[in-house]
Amino acid sequence: MARSALYLLRLSEVIKRVGLGRSSVYARLDCDSKYYDPTFPRPVSLSPVGRGTVAWVEDEIDTWIRQQISKSRNGDTQDQSSRIHSD
Repeated sequence: MARSALYLLRLSEVIKRVGLGRSSVYARLDCDSKYYDPTFPRPVSLSPVGRGTVAWVEDEIDTWIRQQISKSRNGDTQDQSSRIHSD
């Protein structure tokens, strides 16, 4: 069985993919931020001492994006049905 390759994304690529700015990405990781998102993927350290260079696992970022799309579309469907029934 062939194993799929794992790819790591640096911050600049994460920013492009998720459509957020640098501070917004880090705010989603900060449990003290009002923008904290426990579902947002955590970066992995690429530095030997655990500080400094980080990257994100591509599959985790892609999964998070798909979840956001699903939540958004499911929310839109629910909003539309509640508007139809409330008329």
